[in-house]
Amino acid sequence: MMSVGHNVGSLDFGGWAARMTTKTKGVDSMKVVTIDLPAELLEFLGSEEEAKRGAKVALVLDLVRRGKLSRAKAAELLDIPLWDLPTLLAQYRIPWFDYSLEDLQRDLETLRQREGTGG
Repeated sequence: MMSVGHNVGSLDFGGWAARMTTKTKGVDSMKVVTIDLPAELLEFLGSEEEAKRGAKVALVLDLVRRGKLSRAKAAELLDIPLWDLPTLLAQYRIPWFDYSLEDLQRDLETLRQREGTGG
């Protein structure tokens, strides 16, 4: 598959830089955010892969906390079983049952969609 990238912008956070690009691989499209961190901070985060995973988890769970992402969608994006999510949420002090009827309906719809795709 051919990969095509396009730079869509950059931000400067007082010495920390973030760049966003769009990468297209086959039919899948994803945004790639690059963050330049001080070496000292990376030491606390472990390996580069651990830092990437930690950043993804933090971003996804922040969206859950703010009510912008359902718990089922969060589990899907983090590639973990839904039944493992309560433990992860607890580590970030995010309640499992603190969501609305609309959240439940979105979760059920996401699960129905995943069942239909074999996911």
